Amino acid sequence: MFKQTLQNLCIDDMTAITKNKVRRNNGYGSASAFTLLEVMIALGIFFTATFAILGVVSRGISAARNLQVSGPDPSLIAAELSVTNKLEDGMVDSGDFGKIYPDYSWSYEVFEVATNGLFKVDIHLYRKSGYVREEDSKMSVLMYKTDARGTRPGLSSPGFGTRR
Repeated sequence: MFKQTLQNLCIDDMTAITKNKVRRNNGYGSASAFTLLEVMIALGIFFTATFAILGVVSRGISAARNLQVSGPDPSLIAAELSVTNKLEDGMVDSGDFGKIYPDYSWSYEVFEVATNGLFKVDIHLYRKSGYVREEDSKMSVLMYKTDARGTRPGLSSPGFGTRR
């Protein structure tokens, strides 16, 4: 009987091995738990991905903060000039923005480019820092005045089919 029971156990163990039903039990709980090494590797991957994502988000926020404009834009003056359309060769004007931008002032110069009414306007913005006035930004625009006759000699409007 003992021999028969031993043979049955051996056969049962052989079938369990062939069907991959052998359970490893090291005495610390069930065999389906994670090992410490597996947990440490998973935590390392998780924290690496987390810090990489936080770095990208942090750089994006700082880039967005740097894009914010705190002062006026020279196109404000250009827009005002385009509305009034008061352009003359050699015209110079300056001013400030009042209470809206108290530390900023502006100036512009108008140059006639061609006799057909094309003018170049150089706009400069200045920032007051203490007692010094520093140039903050500048912009050049070309504007067309429809009723201009041309005041400077030597300038000619471009023509097609003219001989040189």
